[in-house]
Amino acid sequence: RMVTKRQRLRAKQPPTTYHACADPLCKVIYVKDRCAYVEAINGAIIYRGNEKMTRNVCALFCNEQDKFYFMVQNATNCWCGDYYTPYMYAGAPLCRLPCPGQEDETCGGKEGSEIFILGNINPRAEIQGQDITFRTTTTPVMPTFPPTTTTTTTTT
Repeated sequence: RMVTKRQRLRAKQPPTTYHACADPLCKVIYVKDRCAYVEAINGAIIYRGNEKMTRNVCALFCNEQDKFYFMVQNATNCWCGDYYTPYMYAGAPLCRLPCPGQEDETCGGKEGSEIFILGNINPRAEIQGQDITFRTTTTPVMPTFPPTTTTTTTTT
């Protein structure tokens, strides 16, 4: 029985609830959101580099742009954005084109975009946050109230 390239790709597809490391130290991670036809991308930045497209190439580029989402489409297109508006859910079968830089993974479809959420944002973003410490005590703290006073009045 002859096995097609599409069947090999389908067999190698990881479940949709996985995360992947985009760099050797795993400082940039991502998780698959879905395959959809995208209507609009807010804050869109387009990858125009020379590297052969892979999910990791797109993830690392979009992480440098401090974006939340990245999407690959038609095996070579990479977009980054803050959020997106899906036109309609496309489903995994419409996002089966192999990535030119790593053919055992998919990079979207001819029209469907394979959309991912970046898990780690560029370290520059860490300076925007602040530490929050919740006060914990080992002994219960009893509230204190001012002393009560009584006043008496006499009438004559």
